[in-house]
Amino acid sequence: MKLRIKGSSVRFRLTRSDVGTLIEQGQVDEVTRFPAGQSFGYSLKHHAAAKVIEATFRDGVISIVMPTQTARIWAASEEAGIKVNLSVDGMPLAVAIEKDFPCLLDRPLEDDGDTFGRDDLSSDADKG
Repeated sequence: MKLRIKGSSVRFRLTRSDVGTLIEQGQVDEVTRFPAGQSFGYSLKHHAAAKVIEATFRDGVISIVMPTQTARIWAASEEAGIKVNLSVDGMPLAVAIEKDFPCLLDRPLEDDGDTFGRDDLSSDADKG
């Protein structure tokens, strides 16, 4: 799973195996470790009790929780992503949960082996 942040927007990009893990295990987590024992993480979960997509940031972790039914429908569909605009303490936050595609530009360090094919989906996805 990849994370992209710009201003007040957060984008989670999931590979095929990430989507499978989300549906089968209920969540996908990533962590980046820094010196002195510090870490930054991000997590995408689905929960049956969730009514809407929610976002939190606690103890160095960005967490997005979505309704289980929403996650299952999206995972099985041809839709590239889910986008919502949230209000967090009166401030806007754009959240996107997207299937990951291979980049159109050649990026030698990028492994696109587990990405979704462009022919698999009905919506335009990020181009890299």
